[in-house]
Amino acid sequence: PRNHRLPRRWTPAIAAGLAQQRVVPEVMAIAKKELARATGSKDPRQIWSALSEAKTNLELAQGIESSLKGEIDISNLMAGTEEMTQKIKDERKRANELFDKEVDNNRMPSAISWKGKEEGSLLAQIKSAYQATFASEEILKVHLRSSDFAERWESWWDKATLYSAYFGYVKVAIAAKQKTGDCRVFIKFFRRQRKSDGSWTPLQVDETVGSYLIRKENV
Repeated sequence: PRNHRLPRRWTPAIAAGLAQQRVVPEVMAIAKKELARATGSKDPRQIWSALSEAKTNLELAQGIESSLKGEIDISNLMAGTEEMTQKIKDERKRANELFDKEVDNNRMPSAISWKGKEEGSLLAQIKSAYQATFASEEILKVHLRSSDFAERWESWWDKATLYSAYFGYVKVAIAAKQKTGDCRVFIKFFRRQRKSDGSWTPLQVDETVGSYLIRKENV
C-alpha cells in the first residue's frame, strides 16, 4: 500500500523491522479479508474483484518475505500462504463457472410495441447507423425498447457561443456477433436532430447504457 512506502533516510534495519511489525501483518490481513469476501459471494464480478485484491496483497507479502531472507524470519507471519494461493485458484474457477451459467441464462430483451410512424424504416435506420459505427460486427437482432421518440431541447456552450438544438431519442436492444466471436446484447440510445426546415437528420448511435454476453442460440 502507498502508506507503507519507506523514506530513503530510514536504514535497512528499520525498514525491515517495520515490514515485520506492520506491513506484512496488514497486507496479509487484507488478503485474508478479501479472500473471505470472495468465498462468501455468488456474484462472479464481486468474486473477481475480491480475488484481485487478495492476490495483490498476498504477492506483496511474499515479495517482502523474499527480500528479507537471511535478515529476518517472517515465516510465522506467512502461515497459510500456500492454502490461500490454492483457494484463490479455486474461487476463480468457481467465479468463471457462475459467470458461464449467467451467460447461459441471458436472453434478448423483449420488444416494446412501437406507437410512432414507419417502424420498418426506423429499424432499417438503426441497423444502418450501427453498422456504420461498428462495421466489424454482425447484427443478429434489433428490438425497440421505446414506444416512441423522446424529444427535448438541449443547450451547450462552446467557448463563448451558446448552441441549442432539438433532439429525438429512441432506446434499442441490439444483439451483435463481435469480431472475437462473442455475441453481446447492447442497450443503446440512438439520436436524431431536427433541422431548421423541420425535417430530421438520419439516426446516429448516441450512448450505450448497458451490455451483456449472450449465447447465439439464445438471441
